[in-house]
Amino acid sequence: MSYSTKIVNSKLELMSYKTQIIHLFSLAFEKDMDESLWEWAFMENPCGDPIVSLCFEGDVLVGHYAIIPYDLTYQGQVIKGSLSMTTMVHPEHHKKGIFVELAQQVYGVAEELEYDLVFGFPNKNSAPGFERKLDWVIDKEYHVIKITKNDINQYFSELGPESLRFDLNNKELIDWRLSKPNCNYEQLNDGLIVKEFEGSLDIMHHEREFSDINDDINLSIISKCAPEDSNVLFDYVFGYRFFNQDLKNLPITPSLILSDVF
Repeated sequence: MSYSTKIVNSKLELMSYKTQIIHLFSLAFEKDMDESLWEWAFMENPCGDPIVSLCFEGDVLVGHYAIIPYDLTYQGQVIKGSLSMTTMVHPEHHKKGIFVELAQQVYGVAEELEYDLVFGFPNKNSAPGFERKLDWVIDKEYHVIKITKNDINQYFSELGPESLRFDLNNKELIDWRLSKPNCNYEQLNDGLIVKEFEGSLDIMHHEREFSDINDDINLSIISKCAPEDSNVLFDYVFGYRFFNQDLKNLPITPSLILSDVF
């Protein structure tokens, strides 16, 4: 088989491949893509243009890897982050090294454009590949837990060190992030963003301030805790790779507002 690849770093150019990308998604994941969600994530993102690597066999799209710009903040400084998105390979072209090649191409462009890091939330099947083949650091200590406000201090007794995090001061970023199609988000105060889900609240972002939440409502929240804890709903695998080596030792605070994108 002979493959060709193409890097796309323009929203306008990427739109010309939309139909092929949506078709590949349906083959790779055996479900239809929400087109409004794709346009929101890739076209409406206020942080800039995505970087997408496409793999073709002839005229047929058989591989796709992308990152979208996703700025973070540290001590008031903007950190040029990117979120790993929609890794997909045509079912008939697995185990050909396509994913790794496409990702390496994307990271090369990201470094040229002076991105500081890429981060993402691979599932348990893909996380080892990111770690071994793409030099990601994978953190498996986080879990999503289901608790009420009365349990908060049990899981968050002390403030952690200042870290890279979602930028609450970037109004354009917040407005875009909370406009994700088919979701109901609410910013309760300057440090707390929630999403209604099946009668409970997903804590999308918090700064240890929960006073605006009723005591008896169920909360889904990220925490480092023992995997056998009875409140654990599921594991939350988080990974990253720094391009800017001057920042590589900085801690990163994962949150649902970073992962709940696509």
